[in-house]
Amino acid sequence: MRFEIEKTPLSENSARTDVAKPVGVEFFEVPAESAEAALKSFISRDRTQLLGEQMTLGEETLATIRRDDGTFLLRLSPLQETAAESRG
Repeated sequence: MRFEIEKTPLSENSARTDVAKPVGVEFFEVPAESAEAALKSFISRDRTQLLGEQMTLGEETLATIRRDDGTFLLRLSPLQETAAESRG
């Protein structure tokens, strides 16, 4: 199974040195057996800290993370498998 992670900035660190580079929404794909496993994998890879607890709303999972360059909202959604992927 694969999850799409949408990472949206909620705040920026004013000490950022690359202020000319705009901060916007980023998208990632993470293979995992569950949304929780995808979140843990992303947090480990992105070197971030989970703030509070994750919240599940239907098929989507929301979480807030913090990094040196700001605070971000993550929205995890399962990606639909194609017939070829589900066979294996």
